[in-house]
Parts: sequence; structure tokens; C-alpha cells
Amino acid sequence: MEKFAERLKRARLNKNLRQKDLADLLHVGQSTVAMWERGKSIPDIKIASELAKLLDVSVDFLLGIDNKIKNIEDNKLSLKQIPVYGYVAANSQHGEVAYEELLDFIVIPEGMRGDFGLIIKGDSMEPRLKDGDIAVVLKQPILENGEIGVIIINGNEGVVKKYYQSENAITLISLNENHPPIVIPKRNWDDIIIVGKVVGKYERWE
Repeated sequence: MEKFAERLKRARLNKNLRQKDLADLLHVGQSTVAMWERGKSIPDIKIASELAKLLDVSVDFLLGIDNKIKNIEDNKLSLKQIPVYGYVAANSQHGEVAYEELLDFIVIPEGMRGDFGLIIKGDSMEPRLKDGDIAVVLKQPILENGEIGVIIINGNEGVVKKYYQSENAITLISLNENHPPIVIPKRNWDDIIIVGKVVGKYERWE
């Protein structure tokens, strides 16, 4: 009987996915997937369920209980690549430009909205976005109140914050209460650019 490691590798190859692609989709490191496929460790049941869903097989198949796996032609996962750009400050005192450099590409499901990834820097958006996470961003020039977005202030300070706009001011809120809000009075609204809305994340950049 095939072991979990062998079943996982077979299902991944059947999807034409690299280890890195699968790791990106699961928000884990490539080394973690490699350990699973070498039989050095196994994921918990929650991750196993996510694996089964992504690879279009059953958990029973991965565990060696069920032998059914679809043909490659019927089993292709639609993916797209998005670029990951340089570090974006999630810190009200040390904001950085939204785009510094192209670092890498990650794969996301075709149906997932998102145009690019940005690295989170700092702890101001914890616990939702941690230092080193990749924020998946949908380009759009406006934000609704309560949405998390990427905002450039004064042309060179890109921050990830929760957005609120009133009649007289725009307030950018950190989720970490140790960081004070950024209040931008109406007279200075021309100094900000909304880059886009954060629609997802990939955990900690490696």
C-alpha cells in the first residue's frame, strides 16, 4: 500500500504543480511540503483536508484508503501568478514606499481576486497581518469604510491600514492598539493615494 508521502507526491504531479506552487497555495514553506513527501512528517487533519481540496482528491485517497484519482486532463487546477513586491510598512512611524522591487512570484487560484503581493513590515496590523506575511492586494482607487488597504502618504510612505473616511478626515487605523491612528484632515487628502484593497494573505515570507 502506498504511504501518505507517495500519494501526496502523485496527486501533486497529477496537478502539474511544483512543491513551491503547492506550498504557496497552502501558505506554508516549500520545505514543509518536501518533508511530507519524504515521509519525515505528516500534516494535521485540517491541512490534509486542504490538501485534498486543492489536489481534487479525497482525504481517504491521501491516506491510502481510496485508490481513485482523476485523469490529468480532467484534473487541472486553474492558477495564476502574481508578483510580490518589496516590503510595505505596517508601522505608522516607519512607512515605506509601496513598491520597492520585484522579489518573487506566487501562485493563487484563478478565481481569487488579487493583482500583486506586498510584504508586511512591522506589527501594527497584528494579529491579522504579521511581520513578513504577504498581503494579496486588488488594485482599486477607492476603499469602503472598514476595509484594509494599501495607502501611500505624501508620495513615499506606503502603509497597510484599516480605512475610515468621514466628512472632515480620513483615519487610518492599526489593528494593534499599541500603534496610534493616522488622521489626515480634508485639506491634505490630495497627499494620499489608495493603491488597493487587501483581499487575502500568505503567511510569513520565507
